[in-house]
Amino acid sequence: MSSSIGSITPIEIIVPVAVGFTALILTPVAALSLFIDARCIRQSDTDWNPNPFLWGVLGSSLSA
Repeated sequence: MSSSIGSITPIEIIVPVAVGFTALILTPVAALSLFIDARCIRQSDTDWNPNPFLWGVLGSSLSA
């Protein structure tokens, strides 16, 4: 294993791609889960009635 400057190891390519792919998958999943949770709470017998659209937008903005 040489550590010369200018050479790129496979790990330096795989890790950023894996992190980026994971972020691309988890961002919409987090927003969707907030939307579904807000919708389920709204349909339940509670005093709080959240707006599912608002919580979905909030989830999208926080995870972006």
